[in-house]
Amino acid sequence: MEKNKKIAVVFAAVLLVAAMSACSTHSSKSYTFKVETGDKIKIEMDTSGDYSFAQEEGRFRVEKGEDEILQGMFMTKEGYDQYQTLKDSKEVKILADGEKDGNTYFFYEYEGEAGTETNFVLWIKDSSTGMLIGSLAGEKEAKAAFERLTITLE
Repeated sequence: MEKNKKIAVVFAAVLLVAAMSACSTHSSKSYTFKVETGDKIKIEMDTSGDYSFAQEEGRFRVEKGEDEILQGMFMTKEGYDQYQTLKDSKEVKILADGEKDGNTYFFYEYEGEAGTETNFVLWIKDSSTGMLIGSLAGEKEAKAAFERLTITLE
């Protein structure tokens, strides 16, 4: 009988460790920006997994570990419309054209002076504000970081 108690205690301890290991930690950070268009835009980021999110002077950046992955800035309708013309340019490769959080965007690749840029051009639903979110970290890293963002009009 004593042997069964020891097995039960060991089994319970193993289950407890497994249950604790299965829990993942989730962290997030958000900023609300009052932009030149008069809109208030909230950006929330899932910062779990060694990601960090910071802002300075109305711009934001996303880092993973020591590497900068994304930089973002806001723009007016005129700026957004200028970026829309890139869709017809032979100098850019459109990687995706879609919707995220109700916001329309396109994702493109461009050979710039600093290297291969992968950039998102986004229009925030029901607002007067667009965004340019740029990266030199590569398509896979940029897309993974972009997917962690939630962008909404306040």
